[in-house]
Amino acid sequence: VINFAVIACISLFMSRERKKSVILLRTLSVVLAVFTLVLISTAAAKMIMYINCYGLTPKRVYASWLMGVLAILFILIIVKQFVTRLKLLSASLCVCVICFAGLALSGTDALIAKYNVDRYLEETLETIDIAAMESLGDSAVPHMVRLAEALDEKNGTDISKFTPEKNTYDALYSDLAVRLYKAAGKQKEDIFSLTLPRLKAAAALEKAGITAR
Repeated sequence: VINFAVIACISLFMSRERKKSVILLRTLSVVLAVFTLVLISTAAAKMIMYINCYGLTPKRVYASWLMGVLAILFILIIVKQFVTRLKLLSASLCVCVICFAGLALSGTDALIAKYNVDRYLEETLETIDIAAMESLGDSAVPHMVRLAEALDEKNGTDISKFTPEKNTYDALYSDLAVRLYKAAGKQKEDIFSLTLPRLKAAAALEKAGITAR
């Protein structure tokens, strides 16, 4: 962001009266943009490493999104130096609006829950943070149910018969069961709570035979 501001200041205040000044302006803009893309790629590589090791979280999704948007903006800056007809401000605004709309409409909570559960079931993710999954709200419940059903098959258990008072299973399973019972207890259908994630969560809990106790 600082580099973006520096390039903006250079473009606004640097003289363009001579051809050498124009060439210098373009060179500085390209060099700063390329260096920034290198920094973004390094940060993205570290983020990928964290995600591979520990799974997705909302903060990791938002940070990755921001890095992606900034990378596109700096690519536009480079293009602008060679395609002078490009309206950089308008193009940048369009990119930000489209990317934000994509983030807002993508259902990130459900995607995070699906990714983490898939990775855990494929045994490419060592642990899964049930408390973090619960913080995702109704969107995570169908995937938590899917995880519970997989644990049922693996452990020979039945989550629909589980009660938090009889903690006889391993920590992950019992913790997940308690969370799902709490989720079932929150499924109050009224005009203010009727959302698509809530309907999907209620359907998944009902299909699994999980009811509030």
